[in-house]
Amino acid sequence: MMTSRASAIRLAACGREWDALVITPLARGLAALDVLNVPTDGGYPVLADHTHQQLIVLVPPGTAHAGGALPGVRVLTRGSWLLVPRGDLGCYLAVWLSSPGPERRFVDAKALRAAVSTVDAEQGSGAPR
Repeated sequence: MMTSRASAIRLAACGREWDALVITPLARGLAALDVLNVPTDGGYPVLADHTHQQLIVLVPPGTAHAGGALPGVRVLTRGSWLLVPRGDLGCYLAVWLSSPGPERRFVDAKALRAAVSTVDAEQGSGAPR
């Protein structure tokens, strides 16, 4: 019997346990995590949506707007929904790059925005590519 790939993901409500920053394109978001030295095995919840070339970083609830608006960075808070993998499974739309650990560590939203700005400055553009 074949397992449906759709069963590998689920919809999760944002804004209660966490907010999320969605960074486009994916490579820009990964470069920002490199600036912050966020390890891929450090228990920080980080997702990739390969279909839309987006990096999704879960941040503490109520903090996603910290640091102001930034082109190519979308905020998901209360009232938003996000596709997340079920357990360690996932699919092209939602796969863990760094699975959440038991100690519920989050990337700081303001620091992440600053890192995206640093990446943009180094690439000579404030707009996503």
